[in-house]
Amino acid sequence: VDQMKTRYGFKVNQEQILEEWLFIKETQKERTIFVRTFNEMVVGRGYKKDLDRFSGKVRPNELFLTFAARLYLDFAENVLSWFRNINIVIDFDVIELAQSTIEKLDNPLFKHEIELVIKNSGFGIEGIILSKIGELKTVKTRHPVFKEKAISHYTSFDLFQNESQGTIKYFALLGPILETLRNGGLLIIDEFDSGFHFLLGEYLLRLFHLSNTVDNNPQLLFSSHNNYIWESKLLRRDQQLFLEKDKFGVSMGKTIYGHGLRKDKSIKKS
Repeated sequence: VDQMKTRYGFKVNQEQILEEWLFIKETQKERTIFVRTFNEMVVGRGYKKDLDRFSGKVRPNELFLTFAARLYLDFAENVLSWFRNINIVIDFDVIELAQSTIEKLDNPLFKHEIELVIKNSGFGIEGIILSKIGELKTVKTRHPVFKEKAISHYTSFDLFQNESQGTIKYFALLGPILETLRNGGLLIIDEFDSGFHFLLGEYLLRLFHLSNTVDNNPQLLFSSHNNYIWESKLLRRDQQLFLEKDKFGVSMGKTIYGHGLRKDKSIKKS
């Protein structure tokens, strides 16, 4: 957040905030902004003047962070601004998500980017045709037709009627993915690459690695059952988290390092 490592979190039940904390790390040492236990506050040095006077004035079911943001305190606004840049794509309707991607095709730059990605993804699609009748928008995909190993002409397919479900999902995900690459923020996608070939999923991951929008710091957090991603060199081992469910149905996360695997040992075979 604002080029500083930030650790924020809270614990709640149905009635109130149990705990809340905010730390920042500007150098090697982590600095306390505040730690809250129920309505008791411990405020770090440098923030006592601003925060001590509000101790006990926050509602039991209100986060202190949102309370501080209403008072225009910079640290709170910076953290909330980071949360506002999170785009969550979980349990989504593919057609609905595809429609939101279609809305972005009015932007010529976005249309060019999405055509470039799809063309390089191996679908045999050479372009996207956007048609409008009033407020109704339809999308067709442009495919080459070959005769004697040469392109004789092009034909078009309706995206939703003629393309596969995997192609539609891939197209739908390009909307939030390209938007995150351009504007920064955190994109969270559940079952990221289900429904299409694992190499297509790897290609989308490479977009984040190859992105030149470094200042925007685009980030992707995703779940996948694709074992091949573990073996690829796309992700560092500290970027991979394994979720395991115990006999009580509780999921726990562990990094590769938590499993104690050597660097030369296959993750997939382990």
